[in-house]
Amino acid sequence: MLNYVEGLADDAMSNMFGILFPEGIPGGGDGELLRLRMDQAFDEPERLVGQYEINFEGIKIPKTGSEETAKEFQLQFRIDINYRVHRAIKNWWNLVLNPDTGAMGLESETRCSMIINHYGPPNKTIKYSKRFNGVKIKGYKPSSHDPNNTAEPSRVECSFIYASVDDLL
Repeated sequence: MLNYVEGLADDAMSNMFGILFPEGIPGGGDGELLRLRMDQAFDEPERLVGQYEINFEGIKIPKTGSEETAKEFQLQFRIDINYRVHRAIKNWWNLVLNPDTGAMGLESETRCSMIINHYGPPNKTIKYSKRFNGVKIKGYKPSSHDPNNTAEPSRVECSFIYASVDDLL
């Protein structure tokens, strides 16, 4: 049993991950910029299926139905001194919703893919990876301006929706 336990290796660490926008982000944004400036937790959406019940000879039997995953997640990015992160996100947002006319942008021009890689030893090699397809910004909120909190960087919190997710590794 001891050999089996030792063979399981070390634990996967929750802080050993990184995001990647392989095609960049819509609006000409630099996906590398967002990768480097994202430093908060990434809480993956729970995958769910719907449920219903049938009655069979007086017994209720639960059954599963269609997918009911809330295809949404949030990310936070540190805003750099030149506000490049803020401008990249705002440009993407302006493609989704034109602030002057209220017109919605084309789906094909406002979506991209995002990959999350989980790393481990040796040398931070990729151990697990998944791709979020059809990622689109849904909302963004700059952090509060607080003159008394000089130790924390300014951030922008973004809400995203996506179409599907694929396990890569």
